[in-house]
Amino acid sequence: MKFYVEGIRCSKCVAKIENLTIQNSRLSSLEVDLAHQTAVVELKTEKDSFAEVAEAIQALGFKAVPLQFQDDSSEEWKKESRKDLIRIAIAGFCAGNIMMLSFGVYFGLEGELKTTFEWIQLL
Repeated sequence: MKFYVEGIRCSKCVAKIENLTIQNSRLSSLEVDLAHQTAVVELKTEKDSFAEVAEAIQALGFKAVPLQFQDDSSEEWKKESRKDLIRIAIAGFCAGNIMMLSFGVYFGLEGELKTTFEWIQLL
């Protein structure tokens, strides 16, 4: 079975997921591809459940989405990348506005107006 694993960012994440083979004796093999964010899982017997593997991966803090074995993970990767871009855009927008409000304070604004700008920055 092939899973798209959302949230893999580094080799430590890969090692964390691949260590499930040590913890779970029902797994025959578990190979994680960092570049495509996929995991290929083989079970020892047909009685074992892939749902348990998905739950174990989710217990580690990742989201496991089952894929058809021939499917490409590019659609799931695009969705996750889109979410990351939206987060970066929002963070950039907020940081830019805070910097615009702080120019007055940096250039010597004083008095009640300075206090007002500082409170707006805090909010």
